[in-house]
Amino acid sequence: GYNVSTAQQVVFSTSDLATASTTFINGDGDGTVPIQGLSICEQWKHQQTQQIEQYPIPNMIHGSSIKRPDTLKIFLNSLGIVAR
Repeated sequence: GYNVSTAQQVVFSTSDLATASTTFINGDGDGTVPIQGLSICEQWKHQQTQQIEQYPIPNMIHGSSIKRPDTLKIFLNSLGIVAR
């Protein structure tokens, strides 16, 4: 997923984490994993012989893909199972 506000960085006001206030800097991702982590497997395409496919879906929240018919269809099709 992408297009979901996702924490990219946490900034602490002091080095004493027990009392520090925090500021979250958000960016693109799936609400849990930043886009940089979600797209890391793209780098593997040129480092191995096994096929790698990515299926970016806008506004997909982390973990919600197993509940969505469109992502289940993509998964089944990737296994060679024709889903209607």
